[in-house]
Amino acid sequence: MAAAPDAPADPVTAPAGAAAAPDAPASPEPPPTAAAAPDSPAAAAAAPAAVVFCEDGLAVPEPVAGDLEAECPYSVAALEARDARGGDVADLDVRVWQREGNLASLFVSARPGGGSWEALGTISLAPDDGVTASGRLRYGDLALDVPRPGDGPPLAIELRVWQQLPAPWGTSAQRLPDAGSTYIGARVAGGSWDSLGMIPLPLAGRLGSDGPFRYGDIALRVPLPGGDADRALPTATVVLADGYSTVERITWRQRIEEEYAITTAFFAHRYGLTAEDVTLVMSDSKEPAAYESGVVALTEGDLRSIGWGYALALHEELSGGASPPQWLLSGMAEHFTAVHGFAAGWRATEPGLERDIRDARGAAEPLRSDTDIRDCGVSGIAGLATARLVERAGEGALWEFSRLLRGARSWEVAFAEAFGVSIDAFYEAFDAYRREVAPPHPHIQGVIVGADGMPARDLEVWAAAPDSSAWIDPTGADGAFSVAAGSSPIELFVTHARCGIIGYYDGVGGLVGWMDFDARAAIEVGDAGVGGLTIVLPIDPDAPCVDDGTGWWKAPEGVDEAGPPSLYRISGVVLGPDGEPVEGVYVKADGGRGANVRRDETGADGTFTLLTPPGWYKLGVRVYLPSGSSRAGWYGGESGFTIRRQQITLVGVDGEDVTGIVVNLPEFR
Repeated sequence: MAAAPDAPADPVTAPAGAAAAPDAPASPEPPPTAAAAPDSPAAAAAAPAAVVFCEDGLAVPEPVAGDLEAECPYSVAALEARDARGGDVADLDVRVWQREGNLASLFVSARPGGGSWEALGTISLAPDDGVTASGRLRYGDLALDVPRPGDGPPLAIELRVWQQLPAPWGTSAQRLPDAGSTYIGARVAGGSWDSLGMIPLPLAGRLGSDGPFRYGDIALRVPLPGGDADRALPTATVVLADGYSTVERITWRQRIEEEYAITTAFFAHRYGLTAEDVTLVMSDSKEPAAYESGVVALTEGDLRSIGWGYALALHEELSGGASPPQWLLSGMAEHFTAVHGFAAGWRATEPGLERDIRDARGAAEPLRSDTDIRDCGVSGIAGLATARLVERAGEGALWEFSRLLRGARSWEVAFAEAFGVSIDAFYEAFDAYRREVAPPHPHIQGVIVGADGMPARDLEVWAAAPDSSAWIDPTGADGAFSVAAGSSPIELFVTHARCGIIGYYDGVGGLVGWMDFDARAAIEVGDAGVGGLTIVLPIDPDAPCVDDGTGWWKAPEGVDEAGPPSLYRISGVVLGPDGEPVEGVYVKADGGRGANVRRDETGADGTFTLLTPPGWYKLGVRVYLPSGSSRAGWYGGESGFTIRRQQITLVGVDGEDVTGIVVNLPEFR
């Protein structure tokens, strides 16, 4: 794990009697060894600042005007231990302080778990002991002698605080956490940093309304050597697609491994959960991040999606691969992504409902088990519904639901047991709540067809107005769309995931180029919405993304615009346990390079056809069950369907079609 290099040979050592606190200081005197943070290094050695006490002897680095008794209580969330018994860990309560306007001015208050703050005091910490391999984080170390219960000798614990540097990667940095974002780890002297890893610690507390310090609290359970908890957090397999230089491969690998270390530490510390055998794949594609059977496909530069993918991997490990309805799985993943994102510094504020409420207004239909998460506004409804479940049963109920899925007779049974309400009763109550907080916008509805009149799927319809954000809805197998109109008038345009904008709706059933401003139709939308639109594409929607001279389609990088690339068919059939064809199964060919992902849905005869350029492909298979849940796997194994990555059969395309593939589905509960 690339998160934590070995500690320096001579770490910073806490003063022996730092920041001792009298029981009830009327006018506290500065202890002679109290660590302060003057503005200049020279002043640091001149005169220590006075100490103000919050509560129970917790010392503030310097005096601040006002009564602090109720302003800085120590408070941490309840934690679930990671397979550890009481004798396997040493409990340590820690508060990290940071002076406003000076990222390097850090202090640490510590005490034995539940003990007295007077035991260890408040100590200055300079984050200047080293920088991580990626250049993203600097860190500082402290050595603490932590008293043990009884008369035993103190336990030597080393504490490390990492801090996000400002823009350490120059122009190549994309979507970094805020500078000053803080992470913490600890080990028994001589142990490994990898047991706790780099735990995100948001400094969200503030000392007074205009006080000079931010702070964050954490309860650490430091593994003791040889105990059950004394093992490294899991690492991931990192795969980088072709096209990166040697230097780029080294740099990206360091960044990905470091972010993964932060992610695993967060989930292990907060929830007591880890996931093994995760693979992180990154290419130079700009397609959205995706997850399938332990593999997280990252959009280049967007390391935030590591937390999202890891939350899905944890669910998969707990549930044994059983999936709830799309909305619930998506809502769970987004919830934990937001919580992790705030802790790790990816977002500046704690998760709220404002965005979900705004997005939910874009959904036309009520939430149900078969709701398609890709439809307009459904992600917002999923977020609101998940928040209601957390409000009802607590955050831990989401993980408990995942555990119950593994052995439950149905996902509905697991839902009722985890959240204390039947799914039907929940839907009824949520419908009323949604009508109150997020009533739906009017919608524009219609269908997109090709020149031959056949439905055009996997396109996106955007509804945009000058004074509001755009709404998006994808076309399904029937070519239909229903997109929200937040205001009026509205312009519609159609895009392709890899090819960009195809054109703008002209008001008479066609599309015009994006530069033809005068030919675009302005659609007036009333409270009842607009329906019955039919849009005819100018060319075959399944054709390669090559400019045909009219400017509607763009050729992707590496494609010769003089002619389309050679494409070959991967075709086969999906059969059920009874040997009959299965309709509505999603099959995709994934070449591991982002843009080379092709998808199809089986028809009534169970067949699928995927057009691909030459290369090696994994065939992903996803089955949607009548209950609204789904099962996912790959082509491989003896039956042609497997959920084990070790049994995946790669399909090679080399100058000719590949036919006759048979996927035999098992019996799903």
